[in-house]
Amino acid sequence: MIATGQRQVRNTWVLSAIVGLILWLTLVPGTQQRTSPFGCLLCGEEGLSDAIRNVILFAPFGFALARHGMKPFAALLLGAAFSIGVEGTQFFVPGRDAGLADVLTNMIGTAAGTLLFATRWSWLMPASRPAARRSLVASLVMLATVLMTGWLLQTSLPHNSYFGHWTPRFGHLEWYRGTVMEAEVGGIPTPSGEIDSSEAVRSLLLERTPVRVRALAGPPVPALGSLFSITDGERGILLIGPDRDDLVLQIRLRAAEVRLDYPDRRFRGVMATVDPGDTIQVVVWGNADGYCIALNDRETCDLGFSAGAGWTFIQNISALPPWAKEGMNGLWIMLLVIPFGFWARMSWQSTAGGILLVAGLLIAPSWVHLNATSIVEWAGALSGALGGALARQMIGR
Repeated sequence: MIATGQRQVRNTWVLSAIVGLILWLTLVPGTQQRTSPFGCLLCGEEGLSDAIRNVILFAPFGFALARHGMKPFAALLLGAAFSIGVEGTQFFVPGRDAGLADVLTNMIGTAAGTLLFATRWSWLMPASRPAARRSLVASLVMLATVLMTGWLLQTSLPHNSYFGHWTPRFGHLEWYRGTVMEAEVGGIPTPSGEIDSSEAVRSLLLERTPVRVRALAGPPVPALGSLFSITDGERGILLIGPDRDDLVLQIRLRAAEVRLDYPDRRFRGVMATVDPGDTIQVVVWGNADGYCIALNDRETCDLGFSAGAGWTFIQNISALPPWAKEGMNGLWIMLLVIPFGFWARMSWQSTAGGILLVAGLLIAPSWVHLNATSIVEWAGALSGALGGALARQMIGR
């Protein structure tokens, strides 16, 4: 029996290490382009997103170690050793960058996993009254998450000197070999170089006035490239460019100010209609439900975000097709609602929590300029409530 237990512990370590390494190398591309110093904490354009991903990736590792009897301090040391090993390998992998912040956040994830295991019965099997109160708290957290999502997805542009870039060769993007002939923001010419009227351009971008670019199309690119961009010399302000068959619009959001990842807006498939050397006229502008993008005589509108877009702050996977992104939105809402369903009881607290959940998906999006909650997201909310209740019954048995 002792030998069997030891094998289980050893197998759990090995499996957790393999899974963690695979996830690290395949699902965390945000660390591949970081150029921050080794000792920098929460640095880079997606520093906070990197930290959140590291905590999430290593929490199951800590939970597994604690489940098989390892003391918290020993689990923390093993998590640190594993993290240092992973970071050390990145010194020898081209395109990757090791950092002290990753080691620290991985240790936090390991510690969080051990803490979850140590306190599991207090949140898995609470008494009826504490559970009802927790269901109300869970609904408030969900409402706050929706409101915060809308706030973070609002445009935020710094007060700096702006620079225009015509088909630039940015290191983190593909080089789009087209030729820009002219570009303007709300009638103000934006040449390739420093923009004289930077503050006026900033105001026009915040007002969502039309941005127009006339160019000769280049060959297709295998990933995101820039046809026309505006930066402040260090940070991206606006980008219009192709990504395979899509035409992409990126404009700086509040999420970037707190070093989170965030979604872009796409005109799906429109670049497939363009041949190299064609003259193209690109126009982007804002409306009540987001943005519109036009390419020559084709256009699409209402390119906005809904409450389910919060998952993109952790890791925006831009290559996902529309149906997959909609599914991710529904999954995100489901995960937010599961705690409410798990702790809900026949009480006024849970009733109030249910009302708050419905209000959070029905009314709150309009308060923070989000699009209306989709059917898929409503289905995710229902699935979360039912799934949480079912999980409670299964654990109770």
